[in-house]
Amino acid sequence: GAAALQGVEWIPDGADLIFHDLGANGANSTSWLRNPHFPAQLSAVKPDLAVLAWGINDAHMPPSRFSAERCKEHYQSLIQAIRRAVPGVDILLVTNNDSHYRHKHNPNAAAVREVMLELVESEQVACWDLYGHLGGPGSIERLGEIGYAAADRLHMRRDGYVLMGELLYELLVRASIPFAVGMP
Repeated sequence: GAAALQGVEWIPDGADLIFHDLGANGANSTSWLRNPHFPAQLSAVKPDLAVLAWGINDAHMPPSRFSAERCKEHYQSLIQAIRRAVPGVDILLVTNNDSHYRHKHNPNAAAVREVMLELVESEQVACWDLYGHLGGPGSIERLGEIGYAAADRLHMRRDGYVLMGELLYELLVRASIPFAVGMP
């Protein structure tokens, strides 16, 4: 007899782009695998493109506890769950940025990036290498020095997140241009 409200959607007539954010701060791949509502929520919104900007929370642990193989298995399971919920959906992985763990460079960030790049071929997904685009290992220090990364060297400041969004927007627009003008 109980009811649950999981979201409200208002779509204006003639909308060309609809953005849904199913994310949760602090979630990692284990969180998503445990979420019983994820497949139904995804199925309800029926995306044409699922942009999965994961990784930073999976990397945030001591290197001695991190397992690239476990990370890869989790991502494969999540990709398969997405495809079961929305057959035919295109999937774009976005690698995490460089980061620190307990005030020291976190090598797990590069390992998560490598896992995502490996999934391109095996899972037939696209991947934007944000980690590489922002400068790779040590880039979190430079991003902090110029005001984009927060003092914890894990999160971005507002301008850093705006930069990441603008870079992704440009990538998506450029990727759509040949199709919009009928070029091969």
